[in-house]
Amino acid sequence: MADDLADAAPGHGHGAARAGRDRLVLPVVPADPEADQRVPVFAEPGPEEQPPGIRHWGDMVPVRWTLQRDDTGGAAIWWRGSTGTEFPWGRVVDEEYLRYSVHDARPASASAHGEARTEFHLDGRLLIATSVLDLDSDEESLRYSYRRELRRDGMVIRERSWQRRYPRDGH
Repeated sequence: MADDLADAAPGHGHGAARAGRDRLVLPVVPADPEADQRVPVFAEPGPEEQPPGIRHWGDMVPVRWTLQRDDTGGAAIWWRGSTGTEFPWGRVVDEEYLRYSVHDARPASASAHGEARTEFHLDGRLLIATSVLDLDSDEESLRYSYRRELRRDGMVIRERSWQRRYPRDGH
């Protein structure tokens, strides 16, 4: 990758990156626009084009968070997103949820919980891949739990779980 980005060195006026045979060239805004360098002007984006036979919906970028704080000092922030794409051969639907929680009086007990689900609606079968992540802690350790599962038409065909405890320094 370093060779692919050789053109992105300061002073070249643009940055370049390669992915396989494709190349993307972007102008670089100078650190000091007053230094007699021209600031690039970008054209307006064109209309979004969907390939024939493909339809997409939803939003998976975690930009709309919900914050909740209660009178006892507890706070949580969470996000939920879903997206899907219909193809000539089937449909893929993704859902994600992520939540962080903490309490002012017990910051060492902060936690995070995440869930992800991808459904593959194929001709004559349904595959569902799920994962669940839990992180919690106390004054002595951080605990990590992660589970993945794959189902075909409701039957579990693969699953795996991980659990770890990481002691904090001094414990």
